[in-house]
Amino acid sequence: MTFAVKTFAEKMIYKSFHLRKFGLQTIKLINLIRFFGVFNGLEIFISLLSSKNGYHKIKKGAFSNTVLFRKDQSDTFIFEQVFCEQQYSFDYLPAE
Repeated sequence: MTFAVKTFAEKMIYKSFHLRKFGLQTIKLINLIRFFGVFNGLEIFISLLSSKNGYHKIKKGAFSNTVLFRKDQSDTFIFEQVFCEQQYSFDYLPAE
């Protein structure tokens, strides 16, 4: 069995450049573009990076109404799960 051991220098480079955060943000951008298209995906991504008064605001374009949600709550994670990862995607409507 082999284990990947990072040297001190590798750990410092990894932390100093925030490579993990960069990679996660890149994946998020790709998922947004895949689901919403290039322009709407970029607009949503930029909106998620910036916030005013503790809120993210996604203007009309991707949605028929303006979407506003809290920055420091679980709203951003739920948004990503529902719209980017499509964890709650339904191919059909349940019978009534």
